[in-house]
Amino acid sequence: MWPNNVRAAVGCGTRHGRCVRRVTPSSTPPVDLAGTGVVYSYSFLHHPQNPAFTYPVLAVLVELDEGVRLLSNLVGTDPGDVSIGLPVEVRFEPTAEGMAVPVFVRREVAA
Repeated sequence: MWPNNVRAAVGCGTRHGRCVRRVTPSSTPPVDLAGTGVVYSYSFLHHPQNPAFTYPVLAVLVELDEGVRLLSNLVGTDPGDVSIGLPVEVRFEPTAEGMAVPVFVRREVAA
């Protein structure tokens, strides 16, 4: 499980990864995320460049199994192997500041 601060909106039950007006901390409990999903969209980023990254960056919009979409990077995957619907799972990479950020890797699915 991937503990996160995702909450369901009051009334419709739609889950949101960020704070929205219809969701208050007291209205619904947080939901633990499995950390798995599929690539909803992707792009290869070449500019502007930052020395903290290796280019091109493979930016992905991941639709998690719980319905929340999250923008992140896809790592350890050849750019030619990326497609919409690619199964992925979360990993955490350390940052220079001693923290960790979520990134995604290709997930092998049993046939």
